[in-house]
Amino acid sequence: MREEDLYRFWGKARPPDDEGPQWHPLVFHCVDVAAVGCMFLREHPLLRTRLSTLLEVDEEQLVPLAGYLLALHDIGKFAKRFQSKVPHLLPSCFDGEVDARSYDHGAGGMFLYRAEPDLFGLRSDTPRSWLPLVSAVTGHHGTPPSSENLDIRRLFGKAGVEAARSFAAEMRTLFDLPDKLNIARKCEPASFALAGLAVLSDWVGSKVEWFPYQHRSLGTDLRAYWHSAQERAENALRKSGVLPARPRTEGMRYSDLVKGLKGEPSPMQQWASSVDLPEGPALFMIEDETGSGKTEAALMLAHRLMAAGKADGLYMALPTMATANAMFARLEGTHRRLFADGELPSVVLAHGARK
Repeated sequence: MREEDLYRFWGKARPPDDEGPQWHPLVFHCVDVAAVGCMFLREHPLLRTRLSTLLEVDEEQLVPLAGYLLALHDIGKFAKRFQSKVPHLLPSCFDGEVDARSYDHGAGGMFLYRAEPDLFGLRSDTPRSWLPLVSAVTGHHGTPPSSENLDIRRLFGKAGVEAARSFAAEMRTLFDLPDKLNIARKCEPASFALAGLAVLSDWVGSKVEWFPYQHRSLGTDLRAYWHSAQERAENALRKSGVLPARPRTEGMRYSDLVKGLKGEPSPMQQWASSVDLPEGPALFMIEDETGSGKTEAALMLAHRLMAAGKADGLYMALPTMATANAMFARLEGTHRRLFADGELPSVVLAHGARK
């Protein structure tokens, strides 16, 4: 397929009476979303480390790999049945054959992988190991893609499959993926984190005010567009408020962490401030009398874990709404001290009667 034809597939469209460009090329939207995901991983070291550990790839390899997978999140939109949803934007390569029957582009992308796995270029000793990751990105609207049997040729048409193949090849070049990637044989745990990243990236990357619709300008290729998309992604993530606040890295005493705390720390609290932190996941259990300062000890452990780069936030579960309300009031000011000066971490009361 000619490169020019690839830019005629629409990815986002607006009502005809709206001002501005009426549609956004599919290849541009896919690059927008990949740019958001890559920028988020660069700004979120904990998630980056977790994903690279689960997939057993270097962190330097993880970002382009995730970017490539995220770029394929809407590959199902190359289908003739999707492009027919706006008949006057149907690419000419389909010869005017409109087929606007119901179609889920997430399921279409997943079954395109099942039918044409080589198209995606995800070669490995165990091709099926990629299935959870492909499902994670194509299911970016919050649910895994449908498992119904689909007729790929009828849905996509020859031109649609050819366009999807050309686009995947362009993305492999853009992200400089090796011919063969060695990933963990079982990537189901990584697929949950990748699915969340795909949902977030698509939400941010679909905001017109951050990623305005634009047709291909003369001389603009995907590599040039990728550079501008990264700049827009950085701005979008800052404005969206989804980036994690930076934890405070310098050590604190109890009197610094909890204002108004009087007296010397109890033996239990001293333990929480000095116990060795393990390398991997950990479960700390604190038992003591009512009023002995268990909450303060838990906050100290949270502070130390966050300062060591082992956590980036805190969730507190209480048995009743009343105790949750009381804890929320206690944390209303304290939670800011867990984070670096100037950061604006959010704090949310999450029970059903919080209003």
